[in-house]
Amino acid sequence: MPSSEASGSLSSADLPESRVVQVMHHGPFKGEFETLARLGAFARERGLRRSGPHREIHIDPFTAQTPQDALRTILRDPVA
Repeated sequence: MPSSEASGSLSSADLPESRVVQVMHHGPFKGEFETLARLGAFARERGLRRSGPHREIHIDPFTAQTPQDALRTILRDPVA
């Protein structure tokens, strides 16, 4: 593990295992709301409801110069 000077504001946390619905969003961040709406509909059709905070996993590194169309993000909601 790097020293605290090298790690900056990094920290660790335990995340409880849970049932989730998730989808891979391709494209600009601004399009995530539409994808999240589809994810919510998918969950509701199966009798599930959101039960915790939404999480995003950014697959591709990005900066202000990264072409938005190339981005991939896993959108994940815990459900019950």
